[in-house]
Formats: sequence, C-alpha cells, structure tokens
Amino acid sequence: MRRTAILSADLIVSIIAVLWYLFGPWIDLYGFAVYHSRGDVWLSTPPAARAFLSGMVLTAILVFVSFFVVWSFLTCVFRRFPFHEALYGNNRRLMIKYCGFLLGSIAVPFSLSWAHKFGTTREFYIASAVGISLFSLVAVILAATMLFARSSRQNARRHLSRQPA
Repeated sequence: MRRTAILSADLIVSIIAVLWYLFGPWIDLYGFAVYHSRGDVWLSTPPAARAFLSGMVLTAILVFVSFFVVWSFLTCVFRRFPFHEALYGNNRRLMIKYCGFLLGSIAVPFSLSWAHKFGTTREFYIASAVGISLFSLVAVILAATMLFARSSRQNARRHLSRQPA
C-alpha cells in the first residue's frame, strides 16, 4: 500500500507541476514578463515571445516530469533499482525527493533563459533545461543520501559506544 501511495503522490505532484506551467502565473512571478532593452529601459515582453517561452518551458517540464514519473514507476516495481531508499524511503527522504523535484522544476525556465544567450536551436534549449533540472534533482538526492548515511553511521557508533561491554 505504501509504495502505491508514494507513486500516486509522485503522479499528483507531476500533474501539479505541469498545470502550474500550463496555467499558472509563473512567467510574471519569475520575472520573465519584462526585459531590459538597449536603451536602459524595462519593457514588457511581447506576446509572441511570451508564447514562445511558455511553449518551450512547457515542453521541457513535460520531458522532466516524464523522466521523474518513469524513474518513480521503475523504482516502485523493482525493489533493487538505484536510489530506492531515496525515492521510497522514510518521510524525511520523501521530503528531500520532493524538494529536489521542486528545485528541478523551478530550474527549467531559468536554464532555458540561460541557454537562449547562446542562440542555438530549440532542441538545445530543451535538452539543456531538462539536463540541468535532472542534474539538480539527482544532486539533491545524492547529497541528502550521503548526509543521511553519514549521520546514521555516527548515530550507530554513538549507540554502540553507550552499550556496556
């Protein structure tokens, strides 16, 4: 039951992220509604540019979410999948997983904006955004896994040192 509940929560979080980038006011909140023009003036972003950025971000977030859902599904089905404890562990580890997902989903528009400075193809924009967001998700999970492994070893050593011989 717990594994299916976690998989269901992953699906719900993924759907919320897609709906946020489809309907939410993220473009205004993230600061992409205005741009700095050459005359040292802040202007509102033209509708065509807003639609282009929204489409690119939505495409990148759909790819990111699909990787996340497939990873979670494979971890749910196969118990010996990498990062099993990080994705299906205790509540603290689940919180870290969702914080990593949040960081990865927030990184998508900013990485698209960063990739736009290089002036390459749309595929490069999307691939770089998905790559940076997946990297941030995996980095958060790896860092937390290493920190928890270290703290659990230290707690085990303290517990063993307190026991009488």
